[in-house]
Amino acid sequence: MATISLKASVDKKSNRVVFVESDEFFVDILFSFLTMPMGTIIHLISNLSPTNRIGCMNNLYKSVENIDVRYFRTEACKDMLLHPHNAAAAYSKSLKLKIDDIDTSSFFCCESSQCIASGYKLLSQYKNVYCGCGRPMSRNLNLSCPAPSNSGSDERNQGVFVQELARFVVSDYFQVMPASTSASISLLTKLGVMDTSNIEERIFDIGVTEVLELLECSLVSRTPLTEVLLARKEVPELRNEDSLQRTSLMREIPEHQSEINGETSVRLVVCKSKKVSNDIKEILLNPKIAPGSGYKNQPLGVKEAVDNQQYYYDWHTSKPIRTESICPRGSTLPLLTMMDPKSPYKEGTEGDGFLLDPAMFTVSDDLVVTPISPVSELSLVLEKLKISFNDIYICEVQVGREEASRLLAASFVSESALTDTFLRKMPKDALISDVLKE
Repeated sequence: MATISLKASVDKKSNRVVFVESDEFFVDILFSFLTMPMGTIIHLISNLSPTNRIGCMNNLYKSVENIDVRYFRTEACKDMLLHPHNAAAAYSKSLKLKIDDIDTSSFFCCESSQCIASGYKLLSQYKNVYCGCGRPMSRNLNLSCPAPSNSGSDERNQGVFVQELARFVVSDYFQVMPASTSASISLLTKLGVMDTSNIEERIFDIGVTEVLELLECSLVSRTPLTEVLLARKEVPELRNEDSLQRTSLMREIPEHQSEINGETSVRLVVCKSKKVSNDIKEILLNPKIAPGSGYKNQPLGVKEAVDNQQYYYDWHTSKPIRTESICPRGSTLPLLTMMDPKSPYKEGTEGDGFLLDPAMFTVSDDLVVTPISPVSELSLVLEKLKISFNDIYICEVQVGREEASRLLAASFVSESALTDTFLRKMPKDALISDVLKE
């Protein structure tokens, strides 16, 4: 089983990892966290330990599992939410430790070879989307993703996001810097470590399990390396109203976000390797959702990756081929149309949203989603919360980008996401930088 070796500087007095020194393999994995869909993260963490929770996200994921498929526009819509594709899959598959188990190399077409060759000519990345002829697109075709252009033939120089062979320093809170004496001293100073005799070096070999634990801790802890490498305690639970993580995230989102052309500006610390291409920087700094996963009027305005690939049907092998493939025997091949998996229509290009309209749902404070049943549902909720009818009132709220951003942040770190989003207000002058100084 593959492992990655980390050299950690540990403060014995506080039993805390100050930083680790690593090669590009570990940094590539950390950077890949930025590209992963949330559904994939919850799926992986749940497999690691069913009791592990990320705010309300586990409830949201479980709700999708429990909602009957008849409420979705297509059967594929449910699969897209539970097992979303990664727009950066072509890069992530080259990581030394592979943690994303979603297969993006499979394509599906109509059961009828005649239909795909001269009929509707549709191709799908999800199974059982219905072709225009009425048949399910269940015929499995495997097309391997093209390797990233920055991959080299030298095994030592096959970085994914960080191409050149280099060493990096990674702080306990995942700040990544090129390895240097000044970087090490800076991190020691920030933590107030004045006596270096308390610092000892330890070697840790981590595998897939430890990487998944780091992924989870990166969402709920300010000290993920310490939590995982030193096993200081169980993964923190964010149920305390005064939780540091909860407060810092919720303060950061609403009043201090800047919007340029409808996009939210996010501050990230990224290693500036001179050999990192602009395309890779774009993937990390402005991650997009996979093609076919977007929908109109999405409040957060997350963009959908553009699939510039074209696929043709090869008469001779009865399989689709990519544009970069050599056209066999100089044949003229029929062009295939990529089916929008959310579309129930035969054209395959009009899908919008995941759920059928006008279906209605009840969403609890901890983001449990169920098909609406006004009387029985309200009675059950009030009984569960021990609240009388006299103590409730109804109000209407608007959900725009600000509210959607607050709800997203709250869903990570709170078990009362709706209350935190619509009823609680954080001080306007509170910034995450203020919390970090404490």
